[in-house]
Amino acid sequence: MIRAMTVLLFWLGSCCLAHADPQSDPDRGHKLSLFFDTSTDILSLSHGHAIPLAVFPDRIPTLDGLPIDTMLALTSILRNSEGIPVGVASELEEFPKAVPENTPMTWDTSWTLMLKGRGSLYLYQQEIMILDDVKIFSGAIASGQTWEGDITHPTTYGPLPGRYGLIKGGTGEFEGASGRFQEIVTLQKFTPEGFLHAQVELRLELVEKQ
Repeated sequence: MIRAMTVLLFWLGSCCLAHADPQSDPDRGHKLSLFFDTSTDILSLSHGHAIPLAVFPDRIPTLDGLPIDTMLALTSILRNSEGIPVGVASELEEFPKAVPENTPMTWDTSWTLMLKGRGSLYLYQQEIMILDDVKIFSGAIASGQTWEGDITHPTTYGPLPGRYGLIKGGTGEFEGASGRFQEIVTLQKFTPEGFLHAQVELRLELVEKQ
């Protein structure tokens, strides 16, 4: 249970968090922001039960008992800043099995974003545990009481300076894309049963093609 709780908190610091900036333009020049709500937009979420987080839908196959049980797969609807669905996304994560003492845990996350009529983007980042989140989630599970609030922070740790992830490329309109991005999360609710309510923003800064 301790290991499961630890991995959950690391994952929560990563994927299912973010806050949509209400003033953000979804596509202003070389900037592009895309959003999803974990309570309404997730199409599927599966893992190996190394984390006490509810899978979705209920009967989805899981990675439980497999050599890849420390991995996670999520798919979701993507929306623009006006809340209009504009595409779909997949997020794939791999958590380390062990972390050296007094060393922050980081893990690899890959995103694939496909925007209707425009093309696709491939993103890579390292994510890190947010200590404030540890207190929130461990408290909810230990007490059996649902946590509610409104806390926003980026969860991206690298690999680029300034804690940015890397835009690795794309197709269609985004052919040859490069640049950096951050995953930004707004936590709103977490239940002892592992249901997470949060908003996630993927805030991209695309380098103009030469």
